[in-house]
Amino acid sequence: MTRLRIEVVDMRDRMRRELSSHEPEFSDFKQDAGGIVDIEFLVQYLVLLKSGEYNELNR
Repeated sequence: MTRLRIEVVDMRDRMRRELSSHEPEFSDFKQDAGGIVDIEFLVQYLVLLKSGEYNELNR
């Protein structure tokens, strides 16, 4: 696992622990696993990972 990936995964895990719903009958579509924030983290990870290859991502 790359350092970037480890840092992104660690940051998302921390956010999930602090911000996710801990009630089984309640689902937070933004913060819980598979939610909007996971998609945002994935996109940002890919931008950081590929920004050296695609100058358009550095704008």
